[in-house]
Amino acid sequence: MTNIPKVKDSVEIKLSTHTFLFRRLTWKDTAQLNVLITKHKMQERLAIPALSMVSVSGRPVSVDEAFKLLTSIPRPILDTIHKLYRGGLDPHRMF
Repeated sequence: MTNIPKVKDSVEIKLSTHTFLFRRLTWKDTAQLNVLITKHKMQERLAIPALSMVSVSGRPVSVDEAFKLLTSIPRPILDTIHKLYRGGLDPHRMF
């Protein structure tokens, strides 16, 4: 029997004194993206991290709180967070 490596399902990003924890989006979550984009009139660059954010420094965060938090972060830092989130996840496994 071969050992199958576990897929990393979350990414932890540390910015100054805060630690942001993001989870991998499922196909159901990606279906919610269009609803979030139209309901909150948010850009896709904000919708993906807002939907995938789990906690900030150990404190659980809702999607609305995550959206408010991400809108207060400057654009260059938000782009860096997005790149680190996308690059920190393992690629999807195909069977």
